[in-house]
Amino acid sequence: MPIVYSAIVPHSPLLLPTIGKDAYSTLQKTTDALATVRKAIEEKQVETLILLTTSDEHKKHSSLFRILLPTEYTAEFTEFGDLMTTWSCPSDTVLAAEAKNDLARAEIKTTFKSDSLLDYPAGVPLFTLVKEGSLKIIVIQPAEVDLQSLFAFGQILHSTFQSSQKRIACIASGDLAHCGKKKSTHEHYAKTCLPFDYMFLDALQKKRPEPLLSFDYKGSEKLGACALPVTVVLHGMLDQIDWTVSVLSYEAPFGVGYAVVEFLV
Repeated sequence: MPIVYSAIVPHSPLLLPTIGKDAYSTLQKTTDALATVRKAIEEKQVETLILLTTSDEHKKHSSLFRILLPTEYTAEFTEFGDLMTTWSCPSDTVLAAEAKNDLARAEIKTTFKSDSLLDYPAGVPLFTLVKEGSLKIIVIQPAEVDLQSLFAFGQILHSTFQSSQKRIACIASGDLAHCGKKKSTHEHYAKTCLPFDYMFLDALQKKRPEPLLSFDYKGSEKLGACALPVTVVLHGMLDQIDWTVSVLSYEAPFGVGYAVVEFLV
């Protein structure tokens, strides 16, 4: 079975010890869970990792799905004051080309980008989960379309990756509700953000797409829950695959929900 492992992980720069510093120790549950995911990727002998993630830069072309197609992906974190940390891995250009062709046949509007340098929503999870140069990567950024279209997009990718002979891991990277930046009281947080996060985690454990597809997408955007669209695509990619789900961790010490969830296939 080509898709051998899948997970949802956060992408906060605070998860890097060189950036988070004191905050890093506060996120112990999350970092421990990320270590579990990293170990699983290694034990499953993954050859190609598909990363689904968002990007502020991609919002300029948000009506289109995008696949990043450099020959090598690189990451650095100088924008957060870390001048030393770097990371790189080759891309899987062959498998990405197959995905490109399948999407074209399905008349899915897709754009492509060859720049190698990743922004932090992709760089943080890849640096955290993948040893430099240890496997190949494909980074995919979903369009801002309705949830049903996101699920259908994932279903097309499912066909591409399931027909591959490579051992593939599919990772969705995003955070849950953001209330830390709002002028919010504890009551607002308890009534708005926590219910969304708990409903999201509960929907994942239903093993059916309908609970996720019933979410208010615009409402989730207002909460900054960028994990929702990439998770819906992931569900489409796992469609017709038998899997079990485990919530490895959830915490929100800084007013932002961080969840690590794995899908064992």
